Amino acid sequence: AFFLVTFFLVTFLFAVFFFAAFFLAFFFVAIQRSPGRAVRRAMEARYIGEASDIMEPTHQKMFHIPTIA
Repeated sequence: AFFLVTFFLVTFLFAVFFFAAFFLAFFFVAIQRSPGRAVRRAMEARYIGEASDIMEPTHQKMFHIPTIA
């Protein structure tokens, strides 16, 4: 049981870290192109769910791992 809990925690932490790194990289690239519009689009994609096709698989991977367990 202890091994399973540890494995789940490590996997979850890695998934969160990967998602944060991916989102920061995406946000940084978007900001460099156009500051004003990028922030608004990122907020809309984050809260309304109008994310691009690149981000949607990442969302599904990250948030369905904790939901199953």
